[in-house]
Amino acid sequence: MSDATFIRLPDRLDITSVEDVHKQLEDALVQGKPVVLEGDEVTRLDTAAMQMLASFRNEAEMNHLEMSWKNPSSTIKEVLNLMQFGPQVGFHDHEAGAVQ
Repeated sequence: MSDATFIRLPDRLDITSVEDVHKQLEDALVQGKPVVLEGDEVTRLDTAAMQMLASFRNEAEMNHLEMSWKNPSSTIKEVLNLMQFGPQVGFHDHEAGAVQ
C-alpha cells in the first residue's frame, strides 16, 4: 500500500487532538488515496475521537476510499473492543497489527 496516505495518530487521541487529526483526515480525503491510520503510539482514546473516526470512515466509504489500521496500540484494541465500536471505525481485532 505504498500509494496510500499514512496518518500517525497522536498518543492522546482525545478531544484535545480531534481538531488536528480531523484536518489531516480531511486533507487525506482530498488526495483520493487509501488512508492508513498508524496507531502504535495511542495511549488514550475517548468518545470524541471515536466519533470522528467513525465519521471519517463513512466519508471515506462514500468516496470509495479504503481506510485501514497499521499497528494499533493495545489501548485502541481494548477501548474499541470494550465499546464494541471496532466495526464503525474499520477495526477488526483479528487483523490487528497488519495493514488491513
